[in-house]
Amino acid sequence: MNGPQENHQEPNDPGVVVAATWLNRVGDRILGVRPHGVDVYFLPGGIPEVGESLVDAVAREVFEEVGLVIAPNDLKEVARVEDDAYGRPGMRVQLICFDGPSSGTPAPGADEIAEIKWLDSGDWHRFAPAVRKALAQVRDHTASRASEIRLIASAWDDEYATGRYVHEPPVAFADEILEVASSHGLAGARGLYIGCGNGRNFLPLMSGGLDLQGIDISATAIAQLRKRLPDLANQLHVCQVGDLAEGLTFPLVIGIQVFQHGNRTQAHRHIRAAQSRTSQAGLFCLRVNAVGTDIWPDHHVTEQNEDGGLTVRYTAGPKAGLDVHFFSADELHQLFASDFESVSPLKAVAHQRESSELGHWVQWEGIWRRR
Repeated sequence: MNGPQENHQEPNDPGVVVAATWLNRVGDRILGVRPHGVDVYFLPGGIPEVGESLVDAVAREVFEEVGLVIAPNDLKEVARVEDDAYGRPGMRVQLICFDGPSSGTPAPGADEIAEIKWLDSGDWHRFAPAVRKALAQVRDHTASRASEIRLIASAWDDEYATGRYVHEPPVAFADEILEVASSHGLAGARGLYIGCGNGRNFLPLMSGGLDLQGIDISATAIAQLRKRLPDLANQLHVCQVGDLAEGLTFPLVIGIQVFQHGNRTQAHRHIRAAQSRTSQAGLFCLRVNAVGTDIWPDHHVTEQNEDGGLTVRYTAGPKAGLDVHFFSADELHQLFASDFESVSPLKAVAHQRESSELGHWVQWEGIWRRR
């Protein structure tokens, strides 16, 4: 959900208080905090100070209340609701919820916090009413996103069923991945290939000595790849990154032409989720849509961002009705600035389409090492 999370937020109605909170989800479990003197739970967060942005307030409050460190720039708005303020008769609260990665181990910090607790969906009724309303909004959004994922998977199933990529050579970036992995002592390393498809790049990377687990949302692609690699069928799965075991990381994470599906917020989440699966000192290898592409077929632009990134919704072709994001260099540099260092500088690679009238397709390629 796009929202003015970087802006200062002042209530227009003196009877409404604005609270900026952090929604920390692990599966269906939500991290809650219970202040002294009450029997309900809230989300970590609080009221922004004068002149303080919402995301800065969330980062400050989360550190004070539960001892976790959050980078404000990593926070994305996921819900915004208004309800009666719990324990404050006559007042309303506008609850603005963000999610984003954190570091550290949660523990009660501020004096007013009596308890922190993970509450699963069966215990969500123990949250304050405004929080429950926000969780319902998030759940509705999640269900909508799940439906969109099914549409994307169906589109790719159709593509693979007609022989897409079966006879296409691997991208040259595969050789670069092998070379950089070897130079960092990762020849033969265990890795995660996100969006492995039916093997166009997965096969040469495995032949080059890597030991990869492949995941893809297309059941047709995985079935085709299992048929080509029957002895490795147990390393190939129809799933998303979030379906992997909690805390599972890899010294090598690869995503080639996979992270651009969805709008800007969704595309960023794809990358953040993959980054979280990269071990300390591990490598993250990325190839993704770039601005500068002559976008085809018919589409309309749904997002145009100050850093140059943009999102389109196709109105024709196999991706009709789907959002696809095109990244700018500044956008990618920012996504990797906090926890990664570049080991193979980001570069734009342009490819002429079969018909010169349709112009070029441009991809960013880069490899980073987790600090």
